[in-house]
Amino acid sequence: MSWPFKILPRLFSKATCLVATSCFLCVSASGLLLRGLDDPSGWTLEQWIAWRDHQIGRIFTPTVQAGGKLILSREEVILRSVDAYKVLMPVIAQSDLMSKPGFKTALGNFSRFVRSQSQMAIYDKNGRYTHALGYPITDEAYWAQSAPFLAFPPLLRSREFLSALSSVTTYQRALDLIDEQNLHLPVDRRWITLIYRSGFLKSADTATYGRLLVFVPGETNSHGDLLEKWIQFSLSVPEATMPGKGRLNDLRSVSMVTVSVHSGAVRNSTAYLADFMRTRDKLSGNIQIVPTMLGPKNPSKNCYDCHKSPVLPIHPKATYQFTSKGQLDVSDSDTAAIIEQLNARIVGYGNCALAGMDTGSYGPSIGSGPKERTDPWIRVNSGNMELGGESVARIREAMRCPSCHKGSQSLNYPQSAQTNIGLLIFEQKKGLVQTYVENGWMPPNNTLTPAERTALWRCIDSEYLDSRNLSGTFIDWLKGIPQP
Repeated sequence: MSWPFKILPRLFSKATCLVATSCFLCVSASGLLLRGLDDPSGWTLEQWIAWRDHQIGRIFTPTVQAGGKLILSREEVILRSVDAYKVLMPVIAQSDLMSKPGFKTALGNFSRFVRSQSQMAIYDKNGRYTHALGYPITDEAYWAQSAPFLAFPPLLRSREFLSALSSVTTYQRALDLIDEQNLHLPVDRRWITLIYRSGFLKSADTATYGRLLVFVPGETNSHGDLLEKWIQFSLSVPEATMPGKGRLNDLRSVSMVTVSVHSGAVRNSTAYLADFMRTRDKLSGNIQIVPTMLGPKNPSKNCYDCHKSPVLPIHPKATYQFTSKGQLDVSDSDTAAIIEQLNARIVGYGNCALAGMDTGSYGPSIGSGPKERTDPWIRVNSGNMELGGESVARIREAMRCPSCHKGSQSLNYPQSAQTNIGLLIFEQKKGLVQTYVENGWMPPNNTLTPAERTALWRCIDSEYLDSRNLSGTFIDWLKGIPQP
């Protein structure tokens, strides 16, 4: 949900143009000015299409070295999208461009994409990025709307609980407090806890891979919607905390995803996400939980970059339990049942939308390519010409991601393209979708061999976005070419 995004501000320091108290980055030039025209409002459809195709080439030119090849820089994509949107924005705002025959088809998706990317580059007169979370509204406005859904239960914001989490020597006391509360709750309302090591992402405070997950089920709000909360505290666990860290000043982050399961709806829900920091008052010693988006320096960025499903399935690198001395050690007990129970809960949310996010502006889902994928095509794109007919058939059958990932939960850009997000923030140095496929977690219940999983990823990857040849279903979508 959050990550150390230090490169983007450095790139954005090249800005040369302000617009009122908020501004879009003005870089070198708007790109292609066709036939000497400097007023895009007078361009023909053919000129707009030529400009659009040039911009797609600029935006999706890979610039980052990774494993002997070039991949996309997510920061550069944002930066170049700003350039394109600076040309489109005033024309769309001041004319009926999109109502002209052919223009909406040719420019609609592209305009929608560059707008959604550009808004992450908006900053105020103090140089603070005001839309870092990727929403059409400011981060502060998003918090004002989502705060009622992201309130912490009294126990988790109590001084006793937060103080217990401030030291590894008292972690067990924090869990005991939850156990004591559970004794007074109905079985189906009891909280579920899991201490684990993330296999992907350090906490927002960049101090640890350790987490305490607290799942709070079944609270009903005034509208009759069922609210379920997934709350994660950064925690110092063996071999997961950064050297030299582990004190409260370092382990401060908390994240929450609240899923609102709508009353009367079947498999339909909305999610609200936020990162927080634990801060201690020097005079009183009280610990408060403050949303990162309200702080002077916000480490949190666009949640949807990674959270295509607002609550991600749990695949811990390790789980932990307390020893007889109250210390954490790698668990030798069976936590598989707890993880299975939690993951089943996630599946039950069905099509869970990220509140306020235009998820459709990030393109179609990976795996939404042409219906006909021939045996030679699979062998060529998998890079494995030795695949047997049975393996090819199994891979083709597995290339049906949109059968589950559709609508607001599409597996789309940037996680379905090879970008530097994996290099920057994930321990395994590759993207989530690639990791899920190659580890056999996706598609669900598959029996693909390791070689077939690798081939599957290569096929859906090359089909979605081939940056070298500027082709794929994502490029087709940007150009308004009908999807299969």
